[in-house]
Amino acid sequence: RARAIYGSRIYRLQSATAAAILTEKNAFTLFISGAYRTGDVKPIAKQLTGISKSILAAAEKGDEAGAKAKLSEFVAVAKLSELDLVSGGNFDPKQRRNAGAPPTAEIEAQMGSESYALYTALPTK
Repeated sequence: RARAIYGSRIYRLQSATAAAILTEKNAFTLFISGAYRTGDVKPIAKQLTGISKSILAAAEKGDEAGAKAKLSEFVAVAKLSELDLVSGGNFDPKQRRNAGAPPTAEIEAQMGSESYALYTALPTK
């Protein structure tokens, strides 16, 4: 879940400004503590923590190129991709459903032609 939500936010920062990277600084902590919480991946978590500190330090100095270079390294080490906007995924933030509900594809199949209601509200009259 942390990989899908916070990992996707970090992945999208690759094209962001230094100021935008600073506004998402908590996403790094939440991603590392959520996706790398077991003992067998502690070395990777430690490496990612060091890289994230470098990213934030460069962004605070205004070194956008340095921050983006370290961000690319973070994405490579963590093997991140954009998972929250995958069609039929469970972590789409625009989706109107409970996060613990059955898979999206199953709900859409049951709803048939009314499946648009998962993503948009009915227009007000």
